[in-house]
Amino acid sequence: MQQKKILLKLILITIGIICIVHTTVLAVTANINYEKNGGFFTYQPDMQYTQGNIFNLPSNIFKAGYQFEGWYENADLSGDAITQIPVTATGDKTFWAKWNQNPKSAAYKDVTGGTYHTFAISTDGMLVGWGLNNNGQIGCSSSLDDVGLTVVKEGTKFTEISAGGFFSLVLAEDGSLWAMGANGVGQLGNGDTNNTSAPIMITNSANTKFKKISAGMAHSLAIDENGALWAWGLNNNGQLGDGTTNNSLTPIKIMNGTSFKEVSAGGNYSLAISEDGTLYAWGANEKGQLGTGNTTSLQTPTIASNIKFRKVETSLGEGHALAISQDDKLYVWGVNTYGQLGTGNTTSLQTPTIIMSENTFKEISVGYDTSFAITEDGKLYAWGANGNGELGDGTITLKSTPTLIKEKMIKIAATWNHVVGIDESGTVYAWGANENKELGDGTTITRTTPIPITYKQGKFRVEHYKQKDSLDGYNLVEEDVEEYVGVIGTQISAIPKRI
Repeated sequence: MQQKKILLKLILITIGIICIVHTTVLAVTANINYEKNGGFFTYQPDMQYTQGNIFNLPSNIFKAGYQFEGWYENADLSGDAITQIPVTATGDKTFWAKWNQNPKSAAYKDVTGGTYHTFAISTDGMLVGWGLNNNGQIGCSSSLDDVGLTVVKEGTKFTEISAGGFFSLVLAEDGSLWAMGANGVGQLGNGDTNNTSAPIMITNSANTKFKKISAGMAHSLAIDENGALWAWGLNNNGQLGDGTTNNSLTPIKIMNGTSFKEVSAGGNYSLAISEDGTLYAWGANEKGQLGTGNTTSLQTPTIASNIKFRKVETSLGEGHALAISQDDKLYVWGVNTYGQLGTGNTTSLQTPTIIMSENTFKEISVGYDTSFAITEDGKLYAWGANGNGELGDGTITLKSTPTLIKEKMIKIAATWNHVVGIDESGTVYAWGANENKELGDGTTITRTTPIPITYKQGKFRVEHYKQKDSLDGYNLVEEDVEEYVGVIGTQISAIPKRI
């Protein structure tokens, strides 16, 4: 009996010690340091975590023009993003924010479109592509046939882009030429006929640098930094201009000794402007698209007109062209089945003919059977076929005379049956056919009027609060005006957070 009492006493003492030890264990906290890398919090997050408990990292962080990609434990952003501090974690922690450029929030300076794909270049050189990607023409290595707004070759600054028939050419800031997409006839210029879904650099033994590029339906043209003209790809109609009808898998120099400043590759013909404003033409001419006054096709560049020009654009379609003269007047020629010459009728023209003579122009673009021009004061006019709403006037009725579509525009790119443009703010607009998501609005809905695809970077007010001593609300303790994606002047309040 005595032994049982002693044993019971020992048990009670042990339980007491355990209880005492248990009640004296305190929760241990550690500090958290957030390296925001240019971002900001809409409200102040917890700066400590309790060891032994799961802690969720904050996601209420923003940076103008960028998308938050997560928190990383390494300053070089290597490894995987993490969303929480685990139970097993101990000690102070530092996390680095990773950001990727947000294509929708950038300001843009250039656009182009191919058969069913589209590109834009931001003011800081970011290349963004979207639409049909069945041959890798977007250059993003995606296995998807249709892709949304995607940054291509992130980190490289680009200056010019040209989208052709299922392939694309792009110029980097350093003058290097890149290509991606379909390559069945050597239109990429890399020496073989294999398609590629990632941009590849096109080089030669002289390491030539380029300043102008143009992608046609299946052939390519470029002007190097010295003004020399180069051509490669399909040549069944003499569109390469080398005097033959043989395809070329690599760039070949055309008209050695003549310096060029503008070039445009069409469906099966080519146009170029020399430094002195002379218009040269070669390739197919059954519709009068060379502007030479006849329908004779040419295998070498030939002077097409005595008018001096500064800009010219060809069509991937039936065969018409637009050009702006040195005195900023607009000229048209070629096929006119759908009124795409803007003359008020459907009579084709074999020589450059002036239209809208009362205006001066700064930009032009030619679609499959449509035409677009921007006046010096930013007015966008459109005419021609309109079965997919590609003129942007809210109808699907063709127009044989120029129709005002939108004002304050700086860039325009007509494609197979959709159109993209940029206004003075750098916002990209798109309209027309959309079955391959070529408009970039995330849908496949045809649009008959211009819709914004990107947005202005506005400013909104971020208001930081803390709880009052009483329980009747929060006091405003700090006000910041931050740049972010949104409508100019929008004011929002951060979510109140106890601190």
